[in-house]
Amino acid sequence: MRREVMRRAPEACLLVAGYAGYSVIRDLVPGGSSVAVTRGWGLLHTERLVHLDPEHGLNRFIAGHPMLAQVADYYYATGHFLITIAVLAAVYWLAPGRARRYAAAWYGMNLLGLAGFWCYPLAPPRLLSHAGFVDTVVRFGTWGGWGAHSVASVSNQYAAMPSLHTGWEVWCAITVWALSRRCWVRALAVAYPVLTVVVVLGTANHYLADTVAGALTAAAGFALLTVPAAARAVIRSAGAGIPAPAYALPAPADEGTGR
Repeated sequence: MRREVMRRAPEACLLVAGYAGYSVIRDLVPGGSSVAVTRGWGLLHTERLVHLDPEHGLNRFIAGHPMLAQVADYYYATGHFLITIAVLAAVYWLAPGRARRYAAAWYGMNLLGLAGFWCYPLAPPRLLSHAGFVDTVVRFGTWGGWGAHSVASVSNQYAAMPSLHTGWEVWCAITVWALSRRCWVRALAVAYPVLTVVVVLGTANHYLADTVAGALTAAAGFALLTVPAAARAVIRSAGAGIPAPAYALPAPADEGTGR
């Protein structure tokens, strides 16, 4: 048991370091407020045009119930991290032969997410003045959230597209679904990202489009794993199509014969 734990410890440390690196890089992403806010208004307007804008309704409902808002705020702040780490640990412990594959998908998803943050800074709904959204963290004084100057001053508030809260939860759902055959476990796995979408919309931290982009980013992380396998298959098929030479090389002379 101890030997197995020690063997997996470096990989666990790598995952923790990966999360820390992701957090640092995310907060270094340029986030010009004027451009990000303009994009937020544009995205909200587009959603309203196509009647896919559940953000206001969910936000009003959650903000209207202080206890529910507090629970949602703390879930948003901590749930995605704690549950994702728990799923990663379970994969390494229960299915070590497949753990690296799922961890690689997680890394790929995060890299794609960081690219999105860098290329498309976007202000979340709660930062759109006079848009009618309630910032539940500020309204109800949730500890350690955006309302605290110490947090808001060091963390990038314009890293909203894609929603990696949703992406991480979709990654968890795919991983748990693949590794478990129990119906109730799979049901919980599916419900988890759905609940997260409700929370991130209801707390005015994301738009519906962000959550869709987050889910697609998670799927892309898994899709990236197929690229090396596909490349190897192409190389093998190309090699199989090369005809064998029509002549045989002469056998080397036997040094023992003196010839």
